Amino acid sequence: MNKPATPLSQPKLSPWQRVRQLPRRKRFFLLGGVGLIILLIIMALVYTLWYQNPKKVVADGIVQALNAKSVVYDGAFTTKNSSDIKVEFNGGAASTGGSVDMKLTLASLGKKYTIDGNGLVNDKGDVYFKIKNIDDLVQNYRKAVPASSHDLFDQIVAKINDKWIKISSEDLKAYSADVATTQKCVTEAFKKMQNNESVRSEVVKIYERYPFIVIDKTLGSKDGSLGYLLNVDQNKAQSFTNAFRDTALYKSLHACDNKFNLDIGDNKSGSTMNTNTSFEVWIDNWTHRITKVSISDKKGSSNLTVMPTFNKPVSVATPSESTTLERLQQDVQQLLISASTMPQ
Repeated sequence: MNKPATPLSQPKLSPWQRVRQLPRRKRFFLLGGVGLIILLIIMALVYTLWYQNPKKVVADGIVQALNAKSVVYDGAFTTKNSSDIKVEFNGGAASTGGSVDMKLTLASLGKKYTIDGNGLVNDKGDVYFKIKNIDDLVQNYRKAVPASSHDLFDQIVAKINDKWIKISSEDLKAYSADVATTQKCVTEAFKKMQNNESVRSEVVKIYERYPFIVIDKTLGSKDGSLGYLLNVDQNKAQSFTNAFRDTALYKSLHACDNKFNLDIGDNKSGSTMNTNTSFEVWIDNWTHRITKVSISDKKGSSNLTVMPTFNKPVSVATPSESTTLERLQQDVQQLLISASTMPQ
């Protein structure tokens, strides 16, 4: 009886040939899945090597800050010397003006004092400010004056506590013509930077040509942001300054105030600055917008931290009631004259 024929051994197929033998639908999904994986790998490499390159992240953050039309922020300043001081603040700024709310905590001689303050600048350049909750702080000074003057002291404090005080640009001239000129010129320059795209673009392009802010150290990732310790390349900073002198922004500042001059000194080494200040910045992983800036004394005695959010609406409302600084001085002087003429 004849034995059945043994089937011939099948030739070994390559992976590509095996894929081609699959039904069309399975073949489509398999090839599509492989293509997607390859695309994701390429995107990850681009994201890591280019988009998340530290130099690009920092440059993007600075350029976006220069291009911003408005900013809202909050932060704190702390210092530890003979007295511990902490200032917490939040506010916003745009071409229409800016405002800030502050809370100052002062620890001195075993006692803690808290004072609240507010300030704003309107689109005309007029400055408004007020302080409140100063009663505890002024009590030490009140105890130092004669009891017969306590009533006068209280009246003067009442003129100041929780009252808006206005300093117009014209008022400022009476106290310091130089300060008034500087305030006026800076306000106008800030408006140009915010409202004129060509002015902003000119400054941005110069920084892109001479990116003088450089990375000393990477700080890793935290809360969705990348951290960097920054420094200044003095050679590039000099080149930036030289180029900035030819911008419309600089020329308008110098024309407004001929005392305004930029000069960081000649530097041939191109080395970074060696200071006692640490400058740290955190930048969002995806948007490359600055989320936190921290400036610290390397000795740890003081720290300023600001957390900005760019291009959010900023509203500045001028107080409906206020007194000028000149009027306040007149009122205080009148109180003092009245007290000196009263019979003892």
